[in-house]
Amino acid sequence: MLEIERKFLINTAVAAAHGVHLVQGKVITSGYFTRGKAAVRVTIRNDGRHKFCLKYPSKDPAARHEFEFNIPRLIAKFLMWLSPTRLVKTRYDVGGWEIDVYDIPDFGDDPLVVAEWEEAEGKAKL
Repeated sequence: MLEIERKFLINTAVAAAHGVHLVQGKVITSGYFTRGKAAVRVTIRNDGRHKFCLKYPSKDPAARHEFEFNIPRLIAKFLMWLSPTRLVKTRYDVGGWEIDVYDIPDFGDDPLVVAEWEEAEGKAKL
């Protein structure tokens, strides 16, 4: 599938002032196997879903190809153990936006927060 994503860095104080409240997030642990422009990722979620994902560039620089597959928990845990890079984030769904709050030790008082709007191929643009 061809995927178009738009990502924005969020200031949490500004978001809260505009009434954005983050409740009932899902914890996602991702392990990355990345080389060059292609990305291979395994995810373990606290809702019981475990995925293997492959992303690579398309001819359109604003889009990329994405293939995602459900995998058994044991395989996901083994791949996570093998992965050289891991990130933990909590994802919140807010009105069609995915808001990711990253758990990065020693990052400071204001966490890294990214808002993402994702479009599937052929859908209306943001």
